[in-house]
Amino acid sequence: MLTFALLTVAAVQDAPPPAPVKLVVPPGACKPTIDGAAVTLDGLRAATAQWVAAKREVRFEPDAKADPACMQDVLKLLAAAGAGERFPIAFVENEAYSGVEGG
Repeated sequence: MLTFALLTVAAVQDAPPPAPVKLVVPPGACKPTIDGAAVTLDGLRAATAQWVAAKREVRFEPDAKADPACMQDVLKLLAAAGAGERFPIAFVENEAYSGVEGG
């Protein structure tokens, strides 16, 4: 007696990638925003762990008038989290920087 196993292969569809995160460093106090919600640097650090797990793209959009010390803190935090290696990051062009040497 012969027995045959019937294997049905269903088309596997990749889930669409999650929507990118919009990270903004506004002018004034060091209050970066994630998708419009202000966070502390500790809150940003916690969010990066989620971005790593989901491999979410981060669209980084600093304001041209953002505090340089805040920008440095945010960039250090992103580097420590592995931005570019553990999750994708894109720098959104800021027209206020156009015409600046090296920009």
